[in-house]
Amino acid sequence: MLKKIQGLDTFYCSYGDKGDYLLILHGWGVDTSTMMPIIRILSKNYRVIAFDFPFHGGTEMPGTDWTVKDFADFTLDFIKQMGIEGCHVLAHSFGARVAVEIASAKPDVFNRIILTGAAGIKRKATPIQKYRLYRYKFINVVLSLISKLPVLGKHVQRICDSHRRAHSSEDYLALKEGMHNTFKNIISHDQRALLPKIKNSVLLIWGRDDNETPLWMANVFNTEIQNSRLVIMQGGHFAFNSYPDAFCDFCLDFLEEA
Repeated sequence: MLKKIQGLDTFYCSYGDKGDYLLILHGWGVDTSTMMPIIRILSKNYRVIAFDFPFHGGTEMPGTDWTVKDFADFTLDFIKQMGIEGCHVLAHSFGARVAVEIASAKPDVFNRIILTGAAGIKRKATPIQKYRLYRYKFINVVLSLISKLPVLGKHVQRICDSHRRAHSSEDYLALKEGMHNTFKNIISHDQRALLPKIKNSVLLIWGRDDNETPLWMANVFNTEIQNSRLVIMQGGHFAFNSYPDAFCDFCLDFLEEA
């Protein structure tokens, strides 16, 4: 189904006809379909609603670069239009960034919160990492300047492009046209300071083999969010897909607490 949110055609789906509302927020670079294994299970007990973020899936591409706050505002508008304020939320990876942005500022929007493989915490760069970043930026600036010379321009531009590709992540290289600045805005946004502001009950579910958002991140979330608990299960960053039944058992136990 499609709904206009902030002028964008937004794909969403709804499953289940009983129980409280449960909003599902997917991760970066995927869409709602990634969450279907757990949506099917959870919709037996809850009214599950999920939508594709802008830049993803069946939702329209915005014409400008976005920040995490823009995604949060978009999600708030979706919640209001659907009339599901006070819903529970289950958010994965990038979706957790959005949930944290909202919950830290507006605690009444959500009831209980489940975060899995949550992103949003940056590790402090080591001296070596800082040096490599400085070197990359310096070489990039030099090559960009040389590429403007009439004689060497095209040749140096190829070298410049090759240099950027060699120092870019797979996620960055896989981005669609028009998404690169938005991606940079997101990964540079550290939400550690927002975590103590979350007052909701929070369940953190992490795959013990998660290489995208390692367990040290889970421990930061668990330490900084006052009313949280951490469950570590089998699997990696998409543990909910690898072991949907076990994952949903943890969710249901948490959501059904008095």
